[in-house]
Amino acid sequence: LKGDVVIREYWQHSERRPSCDAQGWFCTGDLGYLDDEGWLYIKDRSKDMINRGGEKIYSLELENILSTYRGVREVAVIPTPSPVYGEEPVAFIVPDGQHHLTSEEILGWLKVKIARFKLPARIIFTRVLPRTHNGKVSKQQLKTRLAESIITLSTEDKK
Repeated sequence: LKGDVVIREYWQHSERRPSCDAQGWFCTGDLGYLDDEGWLYIKDRSKDMINRGGEKIYSLELENILSTYRGVREVAVIPTPSPVYGEEPVAFIVPDGQHHLTSEEILGWLKVKIARFKLPARIIFTRVLPRTHNGKVSKQQLKTRLAESIITLSTEDKK
C-alpha cells in the first residue's frame, strides 16, 4: 500500500516503524491479486502460505472450506515439515460439541471439494485455539504445540 493515509510509525511507539520498501510502499504481508476491473482480492498472509512440493496452499482457503463443515466451530491451518514435500498442511479443528467428528469423515468430504495436494496431512481436534493478546489465533503457538507433539510421538515410538 502507498498513499497519504498509510501509517509512517506506530502511535506512542515512534521507534517501531512498519515494514516499507525504499519507495515508501507499506508491506502488509498479504498475498492477493487484482482482477480485470481493478478489484483487490486477498488470498492469505505470506507467512501462512504452505509450500507442498512446489504447490502453493493458502491456509485461509483451507480454513474457509473446513469452517463450512457441520460441527466445526473454528479451524486453523498451519504447515508442518515434511521430509518428502517440504511442508504439508495440518488442520486444528474446534468441534461445536453437538456433532461427532472424525478425521476420516472430514477428509472424505474434503476430497470432493479441493485438489488432492491441499488435503491436510493431519487433523487435530482441540477444545480451543490459542490466541494472541489481540484475540487472533496464534499460529505460532499451534506450530510449537505440533512440534512438541511430534517430538513426543517419535520419542514414544523408540521405547
